[in-house]
Order: sequence, then structure tokens, then C-alpha cells
Amino acid sequence: GLVPEELERRIAELRAAGANVKFLYTIPSFNHPSGITLDAGRRQRIVEICREANVLVLEDNPYGLLRSDGRPMLPLRAANPDDVIYLGSFSKIFAPGLRIGWALVPAHLQRR
Repeated sequence: GLVPEELERRIAELRAAGANVKFLYTIPSFNHPSGITLDAGRRQRIVEICREANVLVLEDNPYGLLRSDGRPMLPLRAANPDDVIYLGSFSKIFAPGLRIGWALVPAHLQRR
């Protein structure tokens, strides 16, 4: 999964090259195809790095509710509602042919 130190280094590297980094797309729970789930400490540190760099986090969580063992991990958005757009879907947990999803968007972006 994402390594916070590498993320921080890569954002700095891209900015030094003149790139404008606008957002980070991530699937923190059961990332496809690896199946990796980020631990809680890494999750929060990734959001903090992005907040400091003014990079919005786009958290895609189509698989997070499929956990068969233990409790689901809290989404990145749970503790960071102003810094994370959360995407969810019923297609993995309800009906694979039914393409219905939702987005939780920070209040400051809702008008856009």
C-alpha cells in the first residue's frame, strides 16, 4: 500500500518538476488487485501529508464493506471530512449488475 514517506517524497518531486498535484486517488481497503488494506496509522499520516501539501484525497471504498473477518477499518474520511472525498458503491455488496454509487464531499466543494 501507500508508504507515507514515499508519498511525501513523490509530491515534492512532482512539484519541483513544475507539476500541479491536485488530488490523490486511493483504495485503502482491499486495494484491487493486491488486496492490501492500509493500517490506521498510515491512513491518518497519508491524509496529513496531503493536507499539508494542499492535495485533496479521493477515497474509493468499493470493497471496504466486504470484510468477512473482524471489524471494518474506519474510512479516511471519518476523521477528516474536510480533506477527503469518499466514494462508495452498492455494486460489490448488493448487486454486481447494479451500478449505483455515492460520494460524500467536503462542504467547501459541494457548490463546485
